[in-house]
Amino acid sequence: MTTATARHHGIELSAEEQRASPRRALLAIGIWMSADGQRWLRPLAVMMALNAIDALVLWNVFPMHMRGVQPTFTDTMHGVLAIDPFVLAAVVLGAVAFPGRFRVYTVGTLVFTTALAICAFRFVPAFIANQPTPWMGATERAGQYATNVWYAALATVLLRSAGGERATRAGARR
Repeated sequence: MTTATARHHGIELSAEEQRASPRRALLAIGIWMSADGQRWLRPLAVMMALNAIDALVLWNVFPMHMRGVQPTFTDTMHGVLAIDPFVLAAVVLGAVAFPGRFRVYTVGTLVFTTALAICAFRFVPAFIANQPTPWMGATERAGQYATNVWYAALATVLLRSAGGERATRAGARR
């Protein structure tokens, strides 16, 4: 075992998979703390926290086995939890909370990730039959990376809005 991987239930988890849930939980806390009267940010924070819990359970309780191994209950539950409706809810709430360019970017992200999900569904029969699924992994990764970039864009929007509010409050005190 290297420092980049950890073994759990005989399955290796990458360093990225190990860090995903804590990062999502920290983002949820940051969103909650920055809500400051913005009505859509608290529900967004809750969805992000639920997403962090889903990812924690997904990777640590229901890891997926390598191909060629007889699928078990953990593989089934991994597939169910991977759907993760909390991400979709968080992205939609982000679009509602922040109009303008971020909303347009969010809609684009939703369209892109939905198209990738539709493409990924065509791999399911071959995956279940343990047949080759060329490009399945690339499709999954592209969707995940698009979502991660959206998280970074959301954090940027939150930081900018918090900075603008502090400047406005400081100017009002003068």
